[in-house]
Amino acid sequence: MERAFTSRWRRGRTGLLVKLNLVVGGAAALFAALNSASHPGVHGLWLPAMLGLATAFYFAPMLSRRPVMELTENGVWLDALGLVPWTRVAAVEGRHFLRQGRSGLEQLDLSLDRPIELALVARAPAPPWRDWQIRSWRVLGPERIRVVFGRLEDDPLEIRRAFDEFLTRPRPPQP
Repeated sequence: MERAFTSRWRRGRTGLLVKLNLVVGGAAALFAALNSASHPGVHGLWLPAMLGLATAFYFAPMLSRRPVMELTENGVWLDALGLVPWTRVAAVEGRHFLRQGRSGLEQLDLSLDRPIELALVARAPAPPWRDWQIRSWRVLGPERIRVVFGRLEDDPLEIRRAFDEFLTRPRPPQP
């Protein structure tokens, strides 16, 4: 039986803030659009309206209950990136930051044995605008990915243990 570890965005107050920015930003944009001809002072509403809508757009993926990261026998799957097989992961380095009330591990750097484009065996389907929205990972170089745990629902130490468990399993060699 295949084991898996799945993590999603931590919802908390973020969902409420995204929805609030969408409603307030949308209402301000609508009000400004309908009244800008008759009330020249309404033009000042465009900037806060656009900032609210841009913030809602950036954080919108956090409203989804789709997995952000999955660790399986096949490798690590990251939303908006794809599947990196374990045989392509050369090294994993945890980065610790001390925060009050939270465990210290906040991010993990994955060093790959080849450039990211060649290491991926399956790309995640994502629309073009997904590059402008929040992700749980960052590209640090051609062969390095940083996975950020701060906004994921699972405890960072649990995520690290899951990475360690999957990385230490014996694997058949891949070409």
